[in-house]
Amino acid sequence: MEHLYQVYIAILVFSALLAAGMLARLWQLRKSPGASGLMMAVFFVAIWSLAYIMEISALPMGEKIFWAKVQFIGIPFAPIGLFIFALHYSGRGDWLTRPRLVLLMVPAIATVGLAFSNEAHGQIWRAITLTDNQPFGPLNLTHGTWFYILSLYLYVLILLTTIFFFQVAMQGNRLYQRQSRLMLAGMMAPWVANFLYITRASPTASLDLTPVALTLTNLALSVAFARYRLVDILPVAHSTLFNAMSDGILVLDHQARVIDINPAGQRILGTSQAILGVPAEEILPWRQWQEQDSTDLETCELHLEGDRAYEVHITPILDSKNQPGGQLLVLTDISTLKQANRQISEISEMKTKLLANVSHDFRSPLGAIIGYAEMLKADMFGPQNAEQKSATNEILDSANQLLAFANNLIGQAQIETGKIMIRNRPFSPAEITEAIFSTLHFHAAKKSLDFTQDIDPSLPEQLMGDIYWLRQIVVNLVHNAVKFTSEGGVRLAFKCRDADHWAIEVSDDGIGIPKDEQARIFEAFEQAENPSARKQAGSGLGLSIVRELTRLMDGKIELESEPGEGSTFRIILPLILVE
Repeated sequence: MEHLYQVYIAILVFSALLAAGMLARLWQLRKSPGASGLMMAVFFVAIWSLAYIMEISALPMGEKIFWAKVQFIGIPFAPIGLFIFALHYSGRGDWLTRPRLVLLMVPAIATVGLAFSNEAHGQIWRAITLTDNQPFGPLNLTHGTWFYILSLYLYVLILLTTIFFFQVAMQGNRLYQRQSRLMLAGMMAPWVANFLYITRASPTASLDLTPVALTLTNLALSVAFARYRLVDILPVAHSTLFNAMSDGILVLDHQARVIDINPAGQRILGTSQAILGVPAEEILPWRQWQEQDSTDLETCELHLEGDRAYEVHITPILDSKNQPGGQLLVLTDISTLKQANRQISEISEMKTKLLANVSHDFRSPLGAIIGYAEMLKADMFGPQNAEQKSATNEILDSANQLLAFANNLIGQAQIETGKIMIRNRPFSPAEITEAIFSTLHFHAAKKSLDFTQDIDPSLPEQLMGDIYWLRQIVVNLVHNAVKFTSEGGVRLAFKCRDADHWAIEVSDDGIGIPKDEQARIFEAFEQAENPSARKQAGSGLGLSIVRELTRLMDGKIELESEPGEGSTFRIILPLILVE
């Protein structure tokens, strides 16, 4: 027997070490729901195990009795901790109010007091002797009345804990089912061990196997921690989640009959639980949805009285054999969203009309200003001195910038309304810049930049395209290059890309564009975040218009740029020859 006791002590030492590791893990998760209850269970099982080691090992009778009393600090509190954890784990944590927690603790606290005063009343033990009259080993105890009352109380708590785990194992998803089944396996051991001890049915009747059984429970918890991260996430009771959702939930069986509906779904459809068993087509436009798209029925719209609109997400429910067994419908109220979208659409349309009207109103007076400025520049009203010529050039430059801005606004408005029409006609590459070359050169010369133009001799003499919008692309790209270049030059080139494509290429020696901003600069009213770029005035429309025009011409844009090393914009277009 002495050898058996030594083995049992080793098992209890392992239980205590395992508990220490679990407590360290649980301390990191102490704020998680239910973690405090599990920490309580593990801590008091460790006290029970250590005190039982001392009872078996201590030789004097008085010391053995003292450590037997210390065990009752752990015995009643460990099942309470497990019960608290099970409440939170199964979604019943709200039941555990402060008064109820105190009531749970009262029997355990009373037990500790009765254990340490047992000599006065014998409620815990009526008789205490040595097992086989040997000093090394557990005490042979004859239990008193309160011990059996406590055992009944703890059995009820363990039974409820087991039931809670069983419910989650049956109703939860796979992750929680695995957790709960592992917990259930661990919970079976204390049941068996304590029953054997109380009924004296164990081969070693005086040896309490319950701490060893709780070691198995702790081991099951440890595996759940390591593999499933138990307590990091807790399952929520089905009824709590299902009933609390603001979206309507309908569950249909394989015959499209309603088998479950939450309160929100009842409110939306104006019905009650009486809807259960009713075919979906009686309350929803089910056949209409199926006829719309019988192969991919996932999202539909449901319109009810009072201008209420709902987006219905339909998800198939698969059975254990991965075969369709029904459908889950989620009804989300999108009435406010649709109303907001209508308002945004109306505002956008008003903005587009305003931009177009204002831009047209700009162009008439600007045409007069530019015309008179060009006449002044040509000395048609008499010779000018140097200061007057400089002022005339400033007027002409500013007016041209305003005209370009007005043209961009009109172009953006036409793009947003889909009114841009591409009208192809024959043209020579040189025609693109004939009418605007002096303006482009003037903008570059004003900043002391070199402006050059090159036409690839391999390009056909005649191409097909919309020269008006091609000219708009060139103006925007060149103006953009000049704007962000302080020294060096700007180069415009028309190149033959391959047998099927030609390209407009504008490169500069400017500030460059970081990689993470190259996509954003093509959005309307957007500019690079570079401080140097922010110093340059602009609407942020030029590149957006270039992108849309390129798309309408079935082309694409390439951008090569590095900060501080300049940029190259390349518009690649289909090469359409004149027949």
